[in-house]
Amino acid sequence: MRRLSIAFLLLLPLAGCGGSSSSPATTAAAPGTLDTARVARAIEASILGQRHLAATVTCPVVVRQARGANFVCQARTKHGTTTPFAVVQTDDAGHVTYSAASTP
Repeated sequence: MRRLSIAFLLLLPLAGCGGSSSSPATTAAAPGTLDTARVARAIEASILGQRHLAATVTCPVVVRQARGANFVCQARTKHGTTTPFAVVQTDDAGHVTYSAASTP
């Protein structure tokens, strides 16, 4: 899985799109909530870096910050392809991992 730092992006080989945040995604969010806009930007950067595709990612606006909490973001390319990304919080500090949901 790729590691993503909010300060910089380290890209390592990976079969599918995915990543994790090594910095908490909590800066612009209200206390106790995750900064999902920051998560969306990280997913967009991963897609661009791994697949060379520009995508727009939308995540739920309000997500409670808690270890193990999960949610889904949607990535959409300019060609209309939509891919869900499963996001899981790895701790109470706002660190997350994400990966493209597999399709049958």
